[in-house]
Amino acid sequence: MKKNLLILILTVIYQFTFSQQASSQLDIDHIIIWTKKDAPDTSIFQQKGFTIDNRKMTHTGFGTGGRYIFFYNVYLELLYINDDSEFNNRYKNIMSASRNDWKKNNDCPFGLGLSITPYDSTQIPFPTKSLQAAWMKPNSSIFIDSSNYTYNHEPMVIIVPPYMVHPKFETKEDIEKLSNATIRNRYLVSAEHANGIKRLTNLKIFCDTSNFSSTISALKSLRDCKILKSKKNLMEMTFDNNIQEKTIDFRPALPIIIKY
Repeated sequence: MKKNLLILILTVIYQFTFSQQASSQLDIDHIIIWTKKDAPDTSIFQQKGFTIDNRKMTHTGFGTGGRYIFFYNVYLELLYINDDSEFNNRYKNIMSASRNDWKKNNDCPFGLGLSITPYDSTQIPFPTKSLQAAWMKPNSSIFIDSSNYTYNHEPMVIIVPPYMVHPKFETKEDIEKLSNATIRNRYLVSAEHANGIKRLTNLKIFCDTSNFSSTISALKSLRDCKILKSKKNLMEMTFDNNIQEKTIDFRPALPIIIKY
């Protein structure tokens, strides 16, 4: 009787623990492209019918800055080093500045910003280091994968706290329903592109590497995303299931192909 009760209790504990772990899901929040200071590559995107958000962000305390292209379910961050000394002070042995010179050294110029649902930093399936800054909410962190400093031939990976997660919109009407007028108007303008692109539906990142870190191995179940070995760095983004049957090839300026 006691033995059966013990088995039942252990089974319940195991099932609860497993369900808690299984329920934590990683999703793409944003995609990072390393670029030069002030993101001059924005002009290339503008020429191809993309709307660039008019804000230029400075990540005080991190030494980085960014320009942004928003879509219905993700955004693209053109990330750059804004202050060399600040960056080197904050990211020493955490992230290499060499990614910024990917055209010269063939480091991977890409990164993935992920959300985790339900939010629980203890459920991140790879080793991380936490980063805080004064402009962030109290007691919140951005978690950056511990492997990216030494595995700079594969994408860097970060986990963002819930309040930083990009909202997911199915249609323009969903944006129009936002109660905050400032945010609503921002997305109505910045997520509207002359080329008609709306939602990311598939992502492939090809890396010039022979071995992946445990971080990349932990992302095998990431929805609509594959990270693959190759002889050249390349990112292939598919929007709207390629409904227009069009392709934009940014090479040689940027190792990016967009299908929409």
